[in-house]
Amino acid sequence: MNVSQGKVEQKIKRWGNNIGLVIPKEIARELNLEEESAIYLEVKDGKLIIKPKKDLSLVDLLDRVNDENRHDFIDFGPPVGREKF
Repeated sequence: MNVSQGKVEQKIKRWGNNIGLVIPKEIARELNLEEESAIYLEVKDGKLIIKPKKDLSLVDLLDRVNDENRHDFIDFGPPVGREKF
C-alpha cells in the first residue's frame, strides 16, 4: 500500500445490502478520521470525493439564521454575574 503518493488501490466489499470500502489507517490519520467520524460523500465529474465534516464555527452557525428559524427576543432578566450583555 503506497499512501505516501496519495493513491491507494482498494476493493469495494459488500456489507449487507450496501457496498463499502476500508479507509487505510494512514489516510484516516492524515485526515483526523476515527471510528464514528462524520464525513461528506460527493460525486463530482464521475469521481467519489470523501471529505471530513468540519465542526461549525459560531460564524457558520449565525450565517444559517434567517427569518424562518429566528425566534422572538427572550428577556432573561438583569445580569447576575459578569455577563457582557
